Amino acid sequence: MGFFNSHFGVICADFYGKPIASGGLEFEGSIRDRYWQRFIEPFLEDITYRALAEARKLALDRNQDVVPVLEETAGLLISTARKAFARMADIDRRPRGKGHPESVTLYDTDRERQGVEAFINLHLANERRMVTPKRSLERYYRENQLLFWVLGFVVAIGAWIFAKG
Repeated sequence: MGFFNSHFGVICADFYGKPIASGGLEFEGSIRDRYWQRFIEPFLEDITYRALAEARKLALDRNQDVVPVLEETAGLLISTARKAFARMADIDRRPRGKGHPESVTLYDTDRERQGVEAFINLHLANERRMVTPKRSLERYYRENQLLFWVLGFVVAIGAWIFAKG
């Protein structure tokens, strides 16, 4: 029959600490609505705020380029959110199938997933705007290190030839 409709039920807390309890219920109607209507999103949004802020702080503390660090962090957050929604869809399917999850269709999480991804991308864009660009020479050097290396090599060879001759 499933965990949700056992006499023990389920008790958990939402992001704000408010208890969510169910017992002796089918996994339909309000209990299922509660599962899909902003149950996981506040957790993912909180992780997004904290992870992007920490990534920015660590990059600055270590004198690294902040934007690539933020972009990689956002990518990891999106990947985590996708995995969370895929797992939720699998969990949703089990009680609905009453012991036969393959007998019911997998819930389409596109709407929830897209909402969280938009949230992550919005906050990535906000973090990018807060990054102070490095001076143009530093940025040019970082983007063209090979050119500076070759130029240094040519100058060294020229100095050596000049000293010999």
